[in-house]
This record gives sequence, structure tokens and C-alpha cells, in this order.
Amino acid sequence: MLKQQAQQDPNWIFFAALLGASFLMAAAFVVGKMLLVTAEPFPLAGWRFVLAALVMLPFLAWENRDYANPWRMALTIPKGERGGVILIGILQTGLVMGLLFLSLDSLTPPATAILIFTNPLWVGLIAPLLLGERLKMPILIGLVMGVAGITLAIGIEAVDGDLIGCLYALSGGMVWALSTLLQKRLALTIKPLALAFWHMLIGGTLLIVAGWIQGDASILALSGWDWGLFLWLAIPSSSGAFGLWAIALAKGGASHASSFLFLTPLFAVLLSFLMLGTAMSLLQLVGGALIFIAIWLINRA
Repeated sequence: MLKQQAQQDPNWIFFAALLGASFLMAAAFVVGKMLLVTAEPFPLAGWRFVLAALVMLPFLAWENRDYANPWRMALTIPKGERGGVILIGILQTGLVMGLLFLSLDSLTPPATAILIFTNPLWVGLIAPLLLGERLKMPILIGLVMGVAGITLAIGIEAVDGDLIGCLYALSGGMVWALSTLLQKRLALTIKPLALAFWHMLIGGTLLIVAGWIQGDASILALSGWDWGLFLWLAIPSSSGAFGLWAIALAKGGASHASSFLFLTPLFAVLLSFLMLGTAMSLLQLVGGALIFIAIWLINRA
């Protein structure tokens, strides 16, 4: 009985962590949309990730508690990996999240979530070119279905004049895919939490600088309950989501966890309907379903 329970517990931990991470990521789309009423996209995204990075510092120190100087060990980047860490930070947090918030400024949270989470489709398309992997038939079928789903998902938004927002989200998904493949090719040995800290700090700083160049690098326009929403965005929906995702990866593996990526857009649709009253058209729902199936096919392959 105890042996059987021990074998089942990791599955419970995996699914609980996966559901928690997906829910928190989805909530970020809805809360971000609410905050964009008073804040600009770049500084809002930038300060979100700078604060999220600082919140992770105690956890980094605890992870390295067995060393004489845990703080130094927590922040140390292995020799020869500094350039790779900076590059991935610029791409994965700076560019991806900047494009996400620009898209969210004009699109609904469900539309942005569906389009930004097309990144597995682009991974399947780029991987054969960048990593020399063979383009398998399930991946090819998934890519065709994914393109059809994207066409349906953005059709209504484009007709409504939000084509630029759609392009921002799709570009974010492509950059995310590129950074994922580069990270795989670089084979970084830095610990996951430390890597997340540097990615968020580097990308967040880059976004704040981008806001400053545009003329506004602050989020002081927020007031009252907005600050509570911002803290939720920065801590549970950033640091918390990554921590739970890291647990899911450790328990179930990257391929298994990635096959459930459709959960975040699904939760975004539900939360947006409940909190903002945002409904999706039938064509958009069909497009989203095609994208989810395509992601499942590609990750399974």
C-alpha cells in the first residue's frame, strides 16, 4: 500500500503544480489587461519582472543554503554562460513579454493567450532548421492544423481592426520559440531558479529602459486597488507560476508538461469571461481548439 501510494504521489504533485502554474499564468493576462487601463505596457511589464526577480532572491539563497556564501552561489553564472543567459533574458522576458503586453493593450486576454501560446508550433517549424531535427509527420500535421487555427482565431480580431495586436502576439510566440531552442542548443548548466532570476531581472530592466525611451518608465499612475493587482501580477502570477512550473517539469519532464500548455489559454478564456465578461466567437473557439490539438500533436511527436 505504501509503495503504491509513493508511486502515485508524484502524479498528484505533477498535476497540482501544472494546474496551479497554468491558472496563475492565465490570471496574468486578465489582471494585466485591467492594469493597462492606467499603465503603459513596457513599464508595467518591466516593473512586474524586476519585482518578481527580487522576490525570488530568498528562495535562491535557500536553494544554496549548504554553501558558505549562499547569496554569492545563488547569483553566480557558470563560466562561459554569461552571454547566453543575457541573450535568453533579452529574448524570453524582454521581447516576449514586451510583445505580449503590447498585444494585450489592444486584444482581449483570451485572444492574446491563444496567439502567444502558439510557441510550440513555431518550435516544431524552427527545430529542424536550427537543431537539425527531422520534420516528422505528426509535427507537419500539427503545423497545418495550427496555421488553420491561428487563421480562425485572429480572423475576427483582424476584421475589428486589431491586426497589429495579433501580429504582436504571434511575434511574441515566435520569439519565445526561438529563445526555447537557443536555450536547448546552448545547454546552459545554471540552476533553473537562478536562470529565471537573471531572465526576469535582465528582461524587466530592458522593458523599463524601453518605457523610459518612450517617455514613461514609471507605474505611479496606478492607485488604490491597482497596486494590489500589480502585486498579484508580480508575485503569484510571476514568481509563483514559475516555481510551480519548475516543480511540474521536475516531476513530469519537459515533454509531458509541455503537452498541457493549452491549459493556460483555456483558463484565460474562462477567467476573462468571469472577470471581464469577455466572450469569444464560435470561430475563435474552433481556432483555439485546432491550436490546442496541434500543440498536443507536436509535443507528442
